Amino acid sequence: MRGKVTANRLNIRSLPSLSAKKIGTLPKDTVVSIVMQHDAWFEIKYNEMSAFLSSEFVLPIENTVSIQGKITASKLNVRSEPNLHSEILGALVWDSRVDILDENGEWLEISFNEESAFIHQDYVQLLESRLDDMAVVSVDRLNVRARPDATSNLLGVLERDMKVKVISQTGKWCEISFNDIPAFIHSDFIERGETASSSSAQVVSPDDTQDKIVDQTEMVPDEKLPLVGSKIAKKVARTWNKYGGLLESLSGAHKIDPGAAVAVLCVESSGKGFEPQNENRMIIRFENHLMWKYWGKKNTQKFHRHFQYGKRENNKLKVWLGHTWRDDPTDSWSKFHGNQSKEWQVLDFARKLSETEALYCISMGAPQIMGFNYKAIGYDSVQEMFEKFNQDIRYHIQGLFEFFDKRMIKALQNRDFVEFAGYYNGSGQKQKYGEWIQNHFDAFQELTS
Repeated sequence: MRGKVTANRLNIRSLPSLSAKKIGTLPKDTVVSIVMQHDAWFEIKYNEMSAFLSSEFVLPIENTVSIQGKITASKLNVRSEPNLHSEILGALVWDSRVDILDENGEWLEISFNEESAFIHQDYVQLLESRLDDMAVVSVDRLNVRARPDATSNLLGVLERDMKVKVISQTGKWCEISFNDIPAFIHSDFIERGETASSSSAQVVSPDDTQDKIVDQTEMVPDEKLPLVGSKIAKKVARTWNKYGGLLESLSGAHKIDPGAAVAVLCVESSGKGFEPQNENRMIIRFENHLMWKYWGKKNTQKFHRHFQYGKRENNKLKVWLGHTWRDDPTDSWSKFHGNQSKEWQVLDFARKLSETEALYCISMGAPQIMGFNYKAIGYDSVQEMFEKFNQDIRYHIQGLFEFFDKRMIKALQNRDFVEFAGYYNGSGQKQKYGEWIQNHFDAFQELTS
């Protein structure tokens, strides 16, 4: 039997008792294999030992749910039998997905080259995949993609209220059958329900000119706002008049006020994704303290010759302050935040030191999403995110909504912008950013009232 953790974080204990030693935790939605039940406790295997979870916070998985596994090792051997001495049939690389057929002690049975094979459970993250669940499209047009990511080939679109059968789900992507081939749709834009029935509605295929991102005409709102009032009000109006159509559509899918999305974009980048005064290059911010984290710790002397960060205020070190740099170690230190030309100079220099780590350290475009978050918004690499964000503002806006997690969405729905800023901008600056977002949201409400 398997179960899914329903608590945000569930304690793992050494014995079936609340007073027993806590030996670890499991995050929400983790799928576990249940060895047996002891009254109000489920026994599981944890680090090759028996451990226990409160059954109150574990939902047994029904037969309508299958299990997929995601490989967490860089290379995992596939064996002919469930033991370390059996023949190695091949290997699976990190992040590969496999269907779990059965369990055999610490081993998971899979299909490998059309034969039964085994992999060790310690290097597999189990994923829930609900089968044969009906879903209804909840947006006007939902892209259907060839692979479960936002940049894969577009196969077509589904229109609002169309019903589809979900074959499986991995992360936020649902597999469906589209024109008799496997395809994927994003789960944020469908509503699942046990009573939904299949529809014979015809699918809409893309024409030859359809892009992987929304059409430019969908960006503009039906009604524009007047450029009147304060600087904040004018900034809000300009942002809405450029992107309001897409913002309204995506906000509706997430059940948040579109004014909240407008406010976030205004605060993060003044509603712009590219800077006209810097050859229309993408707006970025290079974070020295992250360069230290990802590269500097391994290259201490070289880092300190070129980068500085940190400023003490009220006996606390604030790492996001005091950022300076220099190309030549004999030059004086130079500030660069607030000047896009200088931000790019620092990035270009850092990319020569380490391409990937440098891109991790910049916030990109209108939503100012950090490069190290590339996976969270559906990209295979930070280089791919950087390339797409450099191409078109539409990738910025779609990335913003991809980046919203359940906590952020709930905070925006509740209009708790300080709470939202704590998740989006970090707890150290949440009060400041939260108040700024609130001010821009209020301006939007006033303009649209």
